Amino acid sequence: MICKYSGYKIPKHISVANFDNGQLSKLATPKITTMDIDLELFGKRAVEQLLWRINNKETANQEILLPATLLVRESTGPAPK
Repeated sequence: MICKYSGYKIPKHISVANFDNGQLSKLATPKITTMDIDLELFGKRAVEQLLWRINNKETANQEILLPATLLVRESTGPAPK
């Protein structure tokens, strides 16, 4: 909304994207480019990691990569020249 009121056009001047493919990304005008994720899997892994951290406080942090799929919609475009 701020971009729109400031005179910027999406995606002509600015591209917008988000990460969870939530309802607002589908309902927004223009529809928002997003990463589609398995929210149940992300939640399950977050709880597992939290419980693991409670029992392994001194162990180094771990990076966990989970699958995500890019859904290109109307809110992104090529960079302005």
